[in-house]
Amino acid sequence: MSMRAVFMNHGQPHAQPVWPRILLLTGMAAAAGAVFALQQLEQGQQQLEQASRMLLAPAGSASTASTGKQDMARLGTKEAEEMKAVQAALSELRLPWQALFYTLEGISMTGIDLLTVEPNPKLRKLRLTAEAADSDLMLGYVRNMGSKPVFRDVRLLSQERAESGAWRFVVEATWLL
Repeated sequence: MSMRAVFMNHGQPHAQPVWPRILLLTGMAAAAGAVFALQQLEQGQQQLEQASRMLLAPAGSASTASTGKQDMARLGTKEAEEMKAVQAALSELRLPWQALFYTLEGISMTGIDLLTVEPNPKLRKLRLTAEAADSDLMLGYVRNMGSKPVFRDVRLLSQERAESGAWRFVVEATWLL
């Protein structure tokens, strides 16, 4: 077995390959990109937390109103519109649906068909469209609705005779819940 001779010259540096340097630079760029992406995610998370606090705060509180306007000013137009839509949906979900429906069921009369129930959370108004077999039933329904302690300012807004002979009418009331 013969051994091969190894030549060593410590005085002259030999050429190093380029790929370790490329690999090092690529790793540094990836790390910088990851740090930037993390900062963006944290910023987005903070905005979402602010928005959720604003949505979950009780409606009408003074501090919520002032911070809500400030947050809306910071958001872009599209985000502000989305935020308003979410707030409107949440205010509709907070309606006292169960109490309103129980009260309406208590008013139900034979010969009256309730067609639509349209709440207006901002004004606390409820608009009903219904059909009655005759005008006495229609007026009786409006009187019964006005006698319930849940409603006030019950008004017959319109009525018309349908082709079937029934009276179609619209009633509006303010709820007190």
